[in-house]
Amino acid sequence: NFNFPVNLIFRTIPAEADFKKRPDANDKVALGAYYGISCKVCHSPMKGPDFIGGKEFGGGVEMANPKGGIIRSANITPDKETGIGNWTKQQFIDRFILCGKPESQNIPVKEGEFNTIMPWPFFATATDEDLGAVYDYLMSQKPVVNKVEKFTPPVKEFGK
Repeated sequence: NFNFPVNLIFRTIPAEADFKKRPDANDKVALGAYYGISCKVCHSPMKGPDFIGGKEFGGGVEMANPKGGIIRSANITPDKETGIGNWTKQQFIDRFILCGKPESQNIPVKEGEFNTIMPWPFFATATDEDLGAVYDYLMSQKPVVNKVEKFTPPVKEFGK
């Protein structure tokens, strides 16, 4: 396993281009799958170059926090206890819109604290229809029970 940001670089090294036609806008789940592939990269654990079967979108992927400690991606499966299964489509869309607003950006993070590394502002530019399609796609996935501890603070050295 590589440390952040090298782990993300290795996870996103492009393969040979496999251009796919954008699905019909009326097929919301297929359209959501088309857009949601980027969700899979950070929210699905891997073993080597492959996603771990049955754990897709279950979160828990570890990334080093720039201020120390470990950040883990959220479970975005439809599991009602540990995922987003209780979210409405509008709550899902609103989360992206809220995080795209200026007051939700550039929040100072103190030593031992964390903020998500989710690129909310980038995704906040998507349309409600496209975000809704991603929601539909995620809700069509198998629920994965995986309670994620989102942050583990750095271990303080003795005497400091």
